[in-house]
Amino acid sequence: MARYIRWRLIFLLGILVAVAGSAPIWLEFAEPLKPEEDVVKVFRCPEGLLQEQCDLLTDLDKEDEEKAALFANALLADPVPAPSNEQADNSIRDGIAIETFSEFTETRIRTGEFSEIDALRWAKGRVNVWELVGDGEITRILRFDSNFEVGLGPDLHVYLAVSSNLTSSEQLFEGDLAYDAGLLKGNIGGQNYRLPEDLDITQFSSVVIYSNSLEMIFSVALLQQPIQ
Repeated sequence: MARYIRWRLIFLLGILVAVAGSAPIWLEFAEPLKPEEDVVKVFRCPEGLLQEQCDLLTDLDKEDEEKAALFANALLADPVPAPSNEQADNSIRDGIAIETFSEFTETRIRTGEFSEIDALRWAKGRVNVWELVGDGEITRILRFDSNFEVGLGPDLHVYLAVSSNLTSSEQLFEGDLAYDAGLLKGNIGGQNYRLPEDLDITQFSSVVIYSNSLEMIFSVALLQQPIQ
């Protein structure tokens, strides 16, 4: 009996030693799973851009990855020229006016110059509002001159804005007073936008190129009465 008990104790002791020896293995599986370490994503700037442009896209990526990718893809596209029949600065007189009136007078009632915001959001060139009067009717045309050019961006629209000091989307659309003249016809060259007859042009202080998808202002031209 004593011999049986001794062998039994030896057997149990062997089991304890084996379990203790394998403890690091089974304890590893017994520990709760550790969360995966955060993966640091690095924004890859499209080739061919200036360093300043890449820095701006990188900052945007930190705030909104989707918008940064959308912007970057737009920058890879080729510039779109404005319609050929609107390129020349006499396209209002030789095109719209002659098609609309038998006799007419044309007067420039507002003018402005587009400005640069940063290396990605910019435009240059002059914008004018022309008033055509003939046959008892009045037609107003928003005209980008032939030297117009704007940076590439997605879903660019042309707006007339009430405010003259625009820095944000909230200011542009405050009071729901901004007028959307339509999708930008081209990144390069002259283009015309016919304005509604009942649109009161005197309430607007600026022309804005705005990306609806990015919710970003690309350029602003302050409207003034031209010096006659």
